[in-house]
Amino acid sequence: MDAHLTDLQRSALESLLEVTGGECERDVAMSMLESVDWDVQKATEMIFDHPPPPRRPRSPPRTTHVHTSFEELEIDDDDQEPLLRPDRERGGRPVRGEAAPFLPYITRPLISILSLPFSLLSSLLRFVFGILRIPFPRFTGLTFISPLRRPPTREWSPERWLRELEEETGAVSLGRLKAQGKGATSSTEAGPSGSGLTSRGTGGLIIDGTQLDESKTYLPDFLLTTYEAALRETQRTSSILAVFLLSEEHDDTPTFKRDVLTNSALLTTLSTHAILTWAAPTSSREGWSAAQKLGATSFPFVAFIALQPPRTSTSHSSHSSTPVLTVLSRHQGSSATTVEKLTSHIDDQVIPRVSTYLNRLKGQQRAREMERELRAQQDLAFAEAARKDRERIEARALEERRKADERRRLEVEAREAEEQRKQEEEEEKRKEAERMEWRRWTRHTFVSSPQGMGKPSGQGLRIAVRLPTGTRLIHTFPANATMTDLYAFVDASLIPASLDPSSDPPSPPLNTPGSSSPSEILEEEVEDYPSPDEYWLFTLASSFPRVSLPWRPAAPLADVHEIKGGGQVVVEMVSNSRPESRVSRKSLESSGGEGDDDDSDDYKTESEDEE
Repeated sequence: MDAHLTDLQRSALESLLEVTGGECERDVAMSMLESVDWDVQKATEMIFDHPPPPRRPRSPPRTTHVHTSFEELEIDDDDQEPLLRPDRERGGRPVRGEAAPFLPYITRPLISILSLPFSLLSSLLRFVFGILRIPFPRFTGLTFISPLRRPPTREWSPERWLRELEEETGAVSLGRLKAQGKGATSSTEAGPSGSGLTSRGTGGLIIDGTQLDESKTYLPDFLLTTYEAALRETQRTSSILAVFLLSEEHDDTPTFKRDVLTNSALLTTLSTHAILTWAAPTSSREGWSAAQKLGATSFPFVAFIALQPPRTSTSHSSHSSTPVLTVLSRHQGSSATTVEKLTSHIDDQVIPRVSTYLNRLKGQQRAREMERELRAQQDLAFAEAARKDRERIEARALEERRKADERRRLEVEAREAEEQRKQEEEEEKRKEAERMEWRRWTRHTFVSSPQGMGKPSGQGLRIAVRLPTGTRLIHTFPANATMTDLYAFVDASLIPASLDPSSDPPSPPLNTPGSSSPSEILEEEVEDYPSPDEYWLFTLASSFPRVSLPWRPAAPLADVHEIKGGGQVVVEMVSNSRPESRVSRKSLESSGGEGDDDDSDDYKTESEDEE
């Protein structure tokens, strides 16, 4: 019928039949296991919570070894049970078939009483054979493991149970004491219970370098978690786990709490070897489940669990080097759980047996952690280097963009400045050309054919003009000549000799009224400039004494005191004067002026001419 089952499923089926004491039909048990994905614990809870209908005859159960697919806990006397559930709960399927009934609850106590002598004898033989390390078969029908009642359903709080234990014994939990200290952490996070706890002198305790009050009593640093979480913590830390199961129905339980759990020698032994501790009452669902898994028949019950190499000779699993949780020993009843027996068992049997292997596991774990830390540091260094490279690349790109923007800005500014310069040069050339047209018209009108000054008479003014080049020109102006005539004569004398007078324009550059005289036309053009100096680009001054002779429109020369009756004037160029205004003596002579080679200021007055 079950030929299609795997070894793992067949072992789970036999385990469920063994736990129920053979009171569940085989095919019904198989259906229940299939509905809960072959989880023996869930199937057991389902049977006890929902009594099945009457069962049919079945074949006798077989006793075999049980393994789970995720984690398994081996029993040192060759009995193995699936005590550590997979971390990931599986979703169950609907139950197929109906469960078989149990014996009527009225007859079950009677059967238990009748089997009591045989159960005691079986326990005694098991204990003796366990000491001798000889495998002993399990007679499940004659032991108290056959449930006489349903499992407890009330929720269990480890913290509340520990507070009740502290109130009952008057002791303080070492875990609570450490939590109240400096930087203390919970025992679940801190690792092995009682780490940092040592003994001094005659039973004195030291925790975290602080001497404890010897007048007080203390309890072990129990793991305040579930049984499976305690097993996982044991597996994670590669430590030894001491499991204490207490039954409130036994008279020895209060004595065990006061004399064993609070004994300083036991606490010192547990802390010296960094042994984790977990405890629970069997009246709770968690304690009852642990008792079922560990096969506890008498109380108080103490079991020691640790990782051990797989025992391939008795295991149905494949050869593997993965360590498994193993029950090293079990101690049942008050006589087997005294302080002396427990401490000597730890020092003489448990520690010598498992310390070497656990230390090797811890070394491997530390090596893996160091490797992980090294990889994490390398990853962090790589990430930091990548971040710096990225920032450097981004900074370089940003700098290149900034430089490119700056180059474009400078190029635009240079192009605009060049365009502005060209426009200014063109405007300046235009103005120079227009100004030159006025000057050449002035030379044509006031010098070559002095229409503006009129003809000089015997009463004219003879004035000598010294140019900036040192050349001296002498010209006789009419008696009615004005300052405009004098300035026009000097301005015409500064025209470059390369410009032929014969090509001078006979009319001004701008259209002017025909009734206006040349002097009036020129004066109007000069007055259009911001100042006369900006048009003439030179000033005149008398030779001696040195007095400035500024241009004034329509001002008669005869009214100028410094040159009244004739005299000599000096031409002074203003700033930003035109280069072409500097003319040579030859150009001045070719323009019709009289030159004098010496640098003296000879001036012949009218009286001298008469003589």
